[in-house]
Amino acid sequence: MSIALDPREREKVFQPPAAPLASHLPIIGGTLEYVDSPLATMFRRYRQHGPVSDLHILGQTWTAMLGPDACQIALQNPDKAFANGPGWGYLVGPFFDRGLMLLDFAEHKHYRTLMMEAFTRPRLEGYTRTLAPLVDEGIAAWRPDPAFQIYPALKSHTLDLATSVFMGGAELAEPGEIERVNTAFVDCVLAANGWVRTTTPNPFTKWGRAARGRRILEDFSAATCPPAARTRARTCSRSCARSPTPPVGSTTTTSSTR
Repeated sequence: MSIALDPREREKVFQPPAAPLASHLPIIGGTLEYVDSPLATMFRRYRQHGPVSDLHILGQTWTAMLGPDACQIALQNPDKAFANGPGWGYLVGPFFDRGLMLLDFAEHKHYRTLMMEAFTRPRLEGYTRTLAPLVDEGIAAWRPDPAFQIYPALKSHTLDLATSVFMGGAELAEPGEIERVNTAFVDCVLAANGWVRTTTPNPFTKWGRAARGRRILEDFSAATCPPAARTRARTCSRSCARSPTPPVGSTTTTSSTR
């Protein structure tokens, strides 16, 4: 349900400037405009074309669903009309291969159910007990400063917390290693806006940095995962491989991208 808002008030929320790099060239399309500022690009599209429109970026035609009502339909997906894999796979597939976010329908539900064991009430209570002192410790290190930027500080702090509490291995990390792991994860996420789409390690492209970041994450996990846990993981993998795979959604189901 949309929240009624006076148009004059809505204009005060965010006023993107005119598109600085608009282009209608083949293949390029709106890529330059989008890479320059994704948020401003989507605001302009919403005002010019409404909640649903096609745009051409990164060599593909995409359907943008913007605003609360369109997003509710896409995210709740009651008719199973949208799939994660085709869209996210194109953007970040090499760096989150077989990740839960890239799976769909019955297969997604199957693995999500397995992961729910880590989010039962006793485990959530355990996470909270571990998180509370770490949150206080991190915030206590902040100092009043006119130049202090809250978003980068919160982003860094939450990544530190996730690595320490959920990923594990922080206590075994060398000085500076957790920061490198956090940077590697961010690089993998930012690959979604990459224009030069090759996984050859290259510090000058988003996909190149993401490829390097993926290897850093793999090396960190391999080095900090206890041998016993690795043995259990291999056993589980063999067991899952022998188990019948749940049926995946129909191949005729439309995707949120095309």
